[in-house]
Amino acid sequence: MKELGVEDLVVPEVKYFTFKEIEKILSENGVSPEKYDLNTESEKKLGELYPNTLVMVHDWPYEGRGFYIMPKSGEGDSKVTRGFDCIYKGMEITSGGQRVHIPELLEFQLKEKGLNPENFKSYVDSFRFGAPPHGGFGLGLERLTMLILNISNIRDVTLFPRDRERLTP
Repeated sequence: MKELGVEDLVVPEVKYFTFKEIEKILSENGVSPEKYDLNTESEKKLGELYPNTLVMVHDWPYEGRGFYIMPKSGEGDSKVTRGFDCIYKGMEITSGGQRVHIPELLEFQLKEKGLNPENFKSYVDSFRFGAPPHGGFGLGLERLTMLILNISNIRDVTLFPRDRERLTP
């Protein structure tokens, strides 16, 4: 790793918080997240408060997640999901959660989020033959690489970066 300018690669600590706990921590430190999400300022503050730590935020408000994230039912007094984000060095590096695998629930949540289920027919129909509970996440590999190598511009760690003059490799 020395060739890349990283002297010691330290395995980060992991801390788990609910979204409500994060709201409280941020509020106590003079930062206000968005109503159902973390803004850039919130993520940066978490990086300051928890250096070299993977901050796992779970139990996200239903209103702040996609129609495909499974809600928790019968747990607590507010509607939360089985979704999560991971913040590292002040930046979200992954987001995910348990996916909805029940077609009727997908249709209900699409309508509740103001979307037309007909526009998602093939997706919803793919679950009509039975699907087990499952989850997914998206890892921002370039973001993670940028943070590990302490590089300030994500284009410097992207294989085929795009900008205003270049849209193709």
